[in-house]
Amino acid sequence: MNRSLQGTIEVVGSWQDFPARLRGGCVTVGNFDGVHRGHQVLLRHAARWAEAAGRPSVVLTFDPHPLAILQPEHAPPALTTLPERARRLADCGIDVMVVCHVEQTLLDWDYRQFFQRVLVQALSAAKVVEGPNFFFGKDRQGDIQKLQELCLQHRIESQIVVPEEVGGRMISSSRIRHWLRAGEIEQANAALGAPYRVTGQVVSGDGRGRTLGFPTANLDSIATMLPKEGVYIATTRLDGRPYAVALHIGAPLTFGNLPSRAEAHVLDFNQDLYGRVLSFDLQRRLRDIQRYDSVDALCCQIGADLESVRAWSRAELNGRNGASS
Repeated sequence: MNRSLQGTIEVVGSWQDFPARLRGGCVTVGNFDGVHRGHQVLLRHAARWAEAAGRPSVVLTFDPHPLAILQPEHAPPALTTLPERARRLADCGIDVMVVCHVEQTLLDWDYRQFFQRVLVQALSAAKVVEGPNFFFGKDRQGDIQKLQELCLQHRIESQIVVPEEVGGRMISSSRIRHWLRAGEIEQANAALGAPYRVTGQVVSGDGRGRTLGFPTANLDSIATMLPKEGVYIATTRLDGRPYAVALHIGAPLTFGNLPSRAEAHVLDFNQDLYGRVLSFDLQRRLRDIQRYDSVDALCCQIGADLESVRAWSRAELNGRNGASS
């Protein structure tokens, strides 16, 4: 099967409606938020087995995170939207993403009920691949030992894959959130295996950036976690072309007590962006946000920030082309 070699993936909106033609595949279950390098090891195992067996590779992912129902105050902020998760799963060779919509009824099932109803009856899994810290069913009663026992009883092949480590510890979505909160974007990117992506819709702002000579795109409807406030080097693609970006996350402190926001200045791009949904890949953190004594001082700092972004862009371009500076 492996349609993902072409970068596509089939998304099924509910496990209850799982098509018969996709049953009998290699299944892995989890949140897979971020689809980080630890996830990727497991996912590629599943994709390789499925391809060799001529069966589909299937990921069952949850939306929202179960804690959003069980303990909303402790629910972790998302690292990826569902479309972004699907794109990254496809990059790992996965054929099908099944969205398991989380509600209390599902969370009340014990691990045997979840296994029987979802993995056996709905998906007809031929193989199940999970990591060593996998738990399932009410109160996380099911672990990898119980999973392997159930697979054996139902004549389903199972495999436990040990994921990659960073600094002697397994990569996890919670560690990536920790790095993002600290502004350690390069650590987060290394664990993700790709730049952290922020997506939002461009909305009208107060027009102050254009007045200062540095027009910005103000982002709204951002569904994922924002990193620590600061100024970041980022990249985006507009009309098929890559652009370097200075991304400011936080309140514009120089202009008083205004709310925090995310606004992007796209270098060498002067067209209208209002209403467009844009994605920005964060590359490096430049500095903290701060209050300046005057607008002139702020403009001087913005100019320095943009020069840093431009210098990074030149170096990156040279690096990609194999040129030396």
